[in-house]
Amino acid sequence: MTHSRHVLTALVCVLLVGCGGGASDPIFPSLSINPISLQLQGSWDVCDPAYTNGVQTGSDRQVVTFGISPIANQVSMAVSITSYNSLNCTGAPSNNTGDPSVRFSLQGGGVLPDATPVEKVGIEASPRFGPKQVIKLSSKQLVFGDTSKPLDANGYPTVLQTRSFNKL
Repeated sequence: MTHSRHVLTALVCVLLVGCGGGASDPIFPSLSINPISLQLQGSWDVCDPAYTNGVQTGSDRQVVTFGISPIANQVSMAVSITSYNSLNCTGAPSNNTGDPSVRFSLQGGGVLPDATPVEKVGIEASPRFGPKQVIKLSSKQLVFGDTSKPLDANGYPTVLQTRSFNKL
């Protein structure tokens, strides 16, 4: 082997080692991006009526924001809720609450008893959505499963909520 080939071989070895050597490298984890996580990315909102003693006294705007995290098959999810004295989420806000950030992991596809195709997800530490959830996703709307209705044998909702979040 000539001197230039030794140098070239050594350079290739150094580059391979310096780059981390592949997808299993703990310093540079591979990101498994799938079409669902790409569609979720961004913010979604819904305006819900707020009631006091059975009478609508205002409204709550809930914004859910998703971003891809550097963990394979995981998406970050932040929830913000803004309360209004108006009936349609307009005017000066009266209160802000929410979950700053929780992990949202994609578990794979599924089908509800009514034959609706859904994506099964796990949500870490969010009392608003439950630890096991289903979502129905289109380009402009996102619907979560109704955790107040019966759950399947694995703990996932079997019915979708009647309200839908709209893509901002």
